Amino acid sequence: MLTILGQCWLILAKLTAWCQAQYIQLVIQFVLRCRSLKRRLAEIAIQSAHTAQVFDIKPKVAMLSFSTKGSAKSPLVDKVATATALAKKLAPELADSIDGELQFDAAFVESVAAAKAPDSKVAGKANTFIFPSLEAGNIGYKIAQRLGGFEAIGPILQGLAKPVSDLSRGANEEDVYKVAIITAAQAL
Repeated sequence: MLTILGQCWLILAKLTAWCQAQYIQLVIQFVLRCRSLKRRLAEIAIQSAHTAQVFDIKPKVAMLSFSTKGSAKSPLVDKVATATALAKKLAPELADSIDGELQFDAAFVESVAAAKAPDSKVAGKANTFIFPSLEAGNIGYKIAQRLGGFEAIGPILQGLAKPVSDLSRGANEEDVYKVAIITAAQAL
């Protein structure tokens, strides 16, 4: 049976109101099938950092949760915090590039990060977001796409021996072209 580690959506957008016409790049990642969810989330964080590097993005990986640095107590929060610690242990060279658990606002907005996670090297600067579940990731990327005006390219599957991608039923010629370029870049 094929177990896919995760899938990644490369999100590109021009945010004129927020960023004065600067482009912002985000990689949104989430879990497909998981046996050991904590280990899988850790592996997805590491693989997503490597995927970002393929595209010359210096990864700042945020392990997302509904809590920032223990602001809530829950087994769901513990899962993300444990996965973050495990990712740092498995890939010590990325330890300063991965942090969690972080709420999205703390991961993305510097002023919020300063208040909620002042010691974090990722908070407020994240460009790679690890969602704790498939449903959260799917909701997140569709909100970014539909309300934020982001362009979603993918999914780009991760965790396989060779690059492979998938297309949704609604893909058009432009989608096929962009995903093919990304898949080719991963093969280099």
